[in-house]
Amino acid sequence: MPIFLKIMLGSAFGGLMRYLATVYLPFPILFVNILGSFLIGFFTTKFGLTKSDLGPLVNTGILGGLTTFSSFSLEAVNYLQSGKTLTALIYVMASVVFSILACFFGFKLALE
Repeated sequence: MPIFLKIMLGSAFGGLMRYLATVYLPFPILFVNILGSFLIGFFTTKFGLTKSDLGPLVNTGILGGLTTFSSFSLEAVNYLQSGKTLTALIYVMASVVFSILACFFGFKLALE
């Protein structure tokens, strides 16, 4: 199966799971962010998904459709594991602060 089909199918499934979480769970985005971060760490380590044919389906597709926070978490952990603690800290802080600011300015711009 071509890589783009794996990603599309996985994304559809992950997106559906995120939607169902918003319908049935309290604090659904918090839940999917934590679950997705756990799963990307587990599957990447246990099955080497970044180097396997299942990586695009699971990491990019399913977990990307469920939450992109999992990819953010994996990247931060990769920095930490490679000894780049300061880079990891800057990456996490910049991601959170600038993403929230971008969302705020997006709202402001749309209201003008």
